[in-house]
Amino acid sequence: MNANQLKYLLRNFYTMQMKIEFIEKYANKNNESIIKNTYYENKRIVEMIKDVCNILEDEEKFIIQTHLICHHTWTETTEMFSKKFGYEKERSERTLKRFQNKAIQKMLVLINTTKEFS
Repeated sequence: MNANQLKYLLRNFYTMQMKIEFIEKYANKNNESIIKNTYYENKRIVEMIKDVCNILEDEEKFIIQTHLICHHTWTETTEMFSKKFGYEKERSERTLKRFQNKAIQKMLVLINTTKEFS
């Protein structure tokens, strides 16, 4: 997996969660294998993202959550970061982008290392 693929998955995290919930709630247990495959693939990805986020520092996790998963702009993310972590820890947009890239790289190392053992 590369950085762009991971960002795509993070941007679609809530959509995947909603698909899982919808299938669990409304799908017939004897449904087609396509629905089952979609369900299990989405569930696997959602669980992987939740697990891999645990290796991140609080600031990195906040930026991934706010910018990529919740789709806030960099301006909004910067503002929210200052409010959450205090104005004495205020960071520029450029710094937050570096934090995000560092977090993505940490996540990729774990994902790609784990993939080797699958």
